[in-house]
Amino acid sequence: MDITTEVVTPEIPVSPSPTTNVSTTIGTTTQVTIYYNIGTTTQVPSGSLPTDSECGATKGCFIDCTGSRVSIHTENPVVTPGKVDFQSFAVIGDTAKHPLVKVHACLMIIAWIFCTGVAIIAARYYKPVWPKSSLFNQKIWFQIHRTLMVTAMTLTVIAFITIFVAVDGYSEVYARPGKEYLPAHPVLGIIVTILCILNPIMSLFRPGPTDKNRPIFNWAHWGVGMVAQILAIITIIFGVDLQKSTAPKYTVWVVVGFVIYYVIMEVTQKIVDRLFNSKVDKGTVIQSS
Repeated sequence: MDITTEVVTPEIPVSPSPTTNVSTTIGTTTQVTIYYNIGTTTQVPSGSLPTDSECGATKGCFIDCTGSRVSIHTENPVVTPGKVDFQSFAVIGDTAKHPLVKVHACLMIIAWIFCTGVAIIAARYYKPVWPKSSLFNQKIWFQIHRTLMVTAMTLTVIAFITIFVAVDGYSEVYARPGKEYLPAHPVLGIIVTILCILNPIMSLFRPGPTDKNRPIFNWAHWGVGMVAQILAIITIIFGVDLQKSTAPKYTVWVVVGFVIYYVIMEVTQKIVDRLFNSKVDKGTVIQSS
């Protein structure tokens, strides 16, 4: 049995729900034909749509898809913002936006690509800069580091809450063919958030500069921070590949490009730092002799 329903949006295909018996068809510029596999024992009155008990819901989402086989999407499909009533005549002129998901993504990117990146560079390589200057009774490099890290933590917590509101609690991510790593995104996100909150708490118990336990704190602070940043970047790469992000395919390579740039910056700063320290050591030796 087939039922033809006129729609305004051209060339919109119909994607079936896995729980229904609606098969995939491609619509024309003026109509979409929906086929129902109702079996041989079900009787449907002529001229009427089957009911939910007969062939599944008569409402669903139009999803931009290709092929004739029901399977998991290998690419992010274009989805309508809500359910479409197949029995009504309506203009379908919009797609799902997921604004809270985008807010979550933007906050995480700002926190872990900009804030932490600058903060780590400032703490690692800019301690000798402005040696006699201070800002609110603290060295400038420390104020930059602390301000950006607190900002990163704040943005991370807000983004964490935002995504839980958007998906109504914890939501598992299902793997797509060739992208079996995607389910790790929410798990890694929780770990990153915990580490992000843990590090500032550790800083409250920082020993003094001459304390014998100060090296232990320094290594612990560095270790937690680096693990958090590495996991955060991996989580962002996974996240921009999720369906609700609706991010272009090249977004992943933008993040990868940042990682390459950051590694180059780290290596360059390390070389400059070594050269600077070498010159200082030579100058000290000459003066002492």
